Amino acid sequence: MGKIKKAPEVEKYVGVDHDLRTKIHDEMMLWLDTAVPVFLSKWISSGRNWEVKDLYYSNKIDKNKYDLDALPEKPAIRIISKQWEYPILRGSNTLVAVPDMLVIYEYPTVYIAESGGILKYDIDIEKRHAWFEVKSKIDSYGETLRQLSIYKSFSRLSFDRIKSDWFLVAPRPEVAFVRVLNEQGIGFIEYSKNIIEQDEYEIDGVVRKIPAVDLSMYSEIEFRIG
Repeated sequence: MGKIKKAPEVEKYVGVDHDLRTKIHDEMMLWLDTAVPVFLSKWISSGRNWEVKDLYYSNKIDKNKYDLDALPEKPAIRIISKQWEYPILRGSNTLVAVPDMLVIYEYPTVYIAESGGILKYDIDIEKRHAWFEVKSKIDSYGETLRQLSIYKSFSRLSFDRIKSDWFLVAPRPEVAFVRVLNEQGIGFIEYSKNIIEQDEYEIDGVVRKIPAVDLSMYSEIEFRIG
């Protein structure tokens, strides 16, 4: 690969991110790094049990025939990697966007088909992306939304076949802006130092953690790189 160069129009549109140079941005990134393995399933709204959105099915099947209770247990979400300051390239060597974090994870789905009058349920594992942009303060709602929209557009060009979710991590802004973010397909995560305080317990020699908030309704998460 040749030398990577920065596309000049990107900096023109989104400006220079001075937030990267601040101590609070570093603190928020460390917080996010710790919070992802605890809260990812909540942020992507993945229930502990199978949901209709997890199902794919043969065109010939009657959607009213399948029974969610007949499905095998839903596997945990598995985090493959957390990558800080992930560079998105246009072509082979032009840098066009650098979101603060990319989390790559495996998500279970079910394919339902019918054979000889018997329903068959096959579990598949999809690789998915969760993108995060961190702001210690939001000076302009419009500029922030413009930056995220540009990042989303470039990521789709590079990873068009991978399902992705986007999130803004920041101190809580006005409710109206959170609503606008959600309408644009961007989730909002409120930065709070205390949200990841946890108790620890041990089962079969493995130390597990109980989040301070109830996450029992969401998918379990495994975090084993490699």
